[in-house]
Amino acid sequence: MDLEQYQETIEGYLENSLPPDERTLFEKEMAHNPDLKAEVMKHILANEAVGILIEDKIRANLEKVIAKDKAGQTITKDKKPVVRKLFTPMRIAAGIVLLITAVWVFSQFSGHSDNALTAKFYQEASTGTLLGAGSSDVTIEDGQTAMFKEKDLEKAISIFSNIPETDPNYLTAKYYLGHCLLQQNSYSEAANAFGMVYVTMDLPQFINREEVNWNWMLAKLGAGATEEAENTIDQILKNPEGAYFQKAKELEKSLTSIWR
Repeated sequence: MDLEQYQETIEGYLENSLPPDERTLFEKEMAHNPDLKAEVMKHILANEAVGILIEDKIRANLEKVIAKDKAGQTITKDKKPVVRKLFTPMRIAAGIVLLITAVWVFSQFSGHSDNALTAKFYQEASTGTLLGAGSSDVTIEDGQTAMFKEKDLEKAISIFSNIPETDPNYLTAKYYLGHCLLQQNSYSEAANAFGMVYVTMDLPQFINREEVNWNWMLAKLGAGATEEAENTIDQILKNPEGAYFQKAKELEKSLTSIWR
């Protein structure tokens, strides 16, 4: 979204110089446009910060004058408290406004860390079908039951991790293992699992390669391999028809946010 066109309107809104009808329309647009609302809050923060800096400068200059006058006995003792009464409430009020604004902004934008974005953009696993027993003593079905029905990720991780390479459902186990590990914030291990699945040519029919690539990228992002994750995003954005093109655009925007 191009916010440059709103700069004059934002300034007019904050200065209360917009006509009533324009102000009402602008507030309605803010209510439905989080990017615009964030831009307004940035202006508020900047204005408050500048106000405090100016007030500090004025206070410092006045204190210098008071000190000189006091040394020359030109100002009586009862005049200095007047200055304090004038500026202390201003500083307190500005500080309170800035604190409230900062708390609001933090609550709105603290979800821009790598871990928060990984959780936000996570794509859930396909349930496929309960596949039944493989060649091992522990079945893929046991892991699926723990993961999808019992919601016991630790149990599911233990089961999927113990399915051997000789089992016909080994790749499926790795796929589900990657999902469980990602939800448990074990990003490096999840990246390894998804990577193994993604590079395999013949995948089970229910596993979507694009989804595997997406979650592989998220696992790398969560693990701190931001550059690798961004390279994957760049590749996804080269295909506007891809299933994850829009999600990639949103994630790219979040990764370049000033709040990170």
